[in-house]
Amino acid sequence: MKPHLMVQDLKVWFPFTDRSVKRLFGGGKKYVRAVDGISFTIHRGEIFCLVGESGCGKSTTGNAILRLVAATEGIVEYNGVDILSLPPHRFADYRPKLQKIFQDPYGSLNPRQKILDVVGEPLVIHKRVENEEDKRERVLNALEAAGLTPPALFIDKYPHQVSGGQRQRVVIAGTIALNPEFIVADEPVSMLDVSIRAGIIKLLLDMQREAGLSYLFITHDLSLAWMICNRIAVMYLGRIVEIGPPDTIIHQASHPYTRALASVIPVPDASAARRKIILEGDIPSPVDIPDGCRFYSRCYERIPECRQTAPELRECAPGHWVACNRI
Repeated sequence: MKPHLMVQDLKVWFPFTDRSVKRLFGGGKKYVRAVDGISFTIHRGEIFCLVGESGCGKSTTGNAILRLVAATEGIVEYNGVDILSLPPHRFADYRPKLQKIFQDPYGSLNPRQKILDVVGEPLVIHKRVENEEDKRERVLNALEAAGLTPPALFIDKYPHQVSGGQRQRVVIAGTIALNPEFIVADEPVSMLDVSIRAGIIKLLLDMQREAGLSYLFITHDLSLAWMICNRIAVMYLGRIVEIGPPDTIIHQASHPYTRALASVIPVPDASAARRKIILEGDIPSPVDIPDGCRFYSRCYERIPECRQTAPELRECAPGHWVACNRI
């Protein structure tokens, strides 16, 4: 099957000037290697999860795919077209098809705009409405699709006049107003109370089934990824260390980092809980990444080869890819 989205050797490096080095020796320009050569594919209608600790490069990956940050190198093909190489006026044709759900519903909505204008702004920018009446009708439909019913009660309110869960539904309404095909959902429930997370997740899954959407779902919660995703990619310090089906990642993980993440997932039966793997040591700096395996300083199964040789992502079983020198 031809992938809906293909990412190949994507890199995002941010320039960083070490002022202490510059004063002493001159120069001092380095790079924060936030995303450092990752590849994966997402098929149409698939929910593909990117999981990892804070700072590993998950959100930067999503932003680079949508061209919200500039990629240093790499290819992102959407329906066979490298969208990173397109000039801005041509990429504008793809922007409505590629949308994002932001993590923070409190920071992603303009507090000075009514919900009508917040949700309707992308429709106006992309010339999808003919007049104010048409805009209002489209916004009402988007709010209802996002679970804000009756929508007429919300359309003339400001963001501070609705709850946190309702704000996130407003964010989702703005995302789906343009009828996208691919959505980057960046920690869409991490800022919400546990009591309302399930409703937002159900909404996202219903949207995916009804409209055939493809998701890049970004989360630090491996248990959430296990419940909702078709495939999971585990990311560590700018690289993907393991990709596979959810049950494989949870129960048959091959990379020591993935096994450590899976070991702390809560289970209802205490007798069935596995031994927790507590990682020791510090995460290396993304400015000065050491030679060899990036996980070497924290790995509990390291071998001498890991200090010098950086492992490549290899398929160890059908659909199961691991970057580990022990495999």
